[in-house]
Amino acid sequence: MVDGIAYTFGSQRGGVMTLTYRDGERVDTRHDSLAFGVTTTQRDAVVLHVVSANSNDYISVELVSIQYQIS
Repeated sequence: MVDGIAYTFGSQRGGVMTLTYRDGERVDTRHDSLAFGVTTTQRDAVVLHVVSANSNDYISVELVSIQYQIS
């Protein structure tokens, strides 16, 4: 288990985090896990959007009228 890291982005602006593996250190992707927490006063927002640099894979988590929508 990896310890968590917290990031805070200011109001009215988003943030970008990039994870880059060194050559030859890419991990096995047969099983992926993603855990995150969100604190917001927004009713609608893109909470998380992850895009693969090597394929067309992506995951998007949106807050729509205070309910999560995953695509």
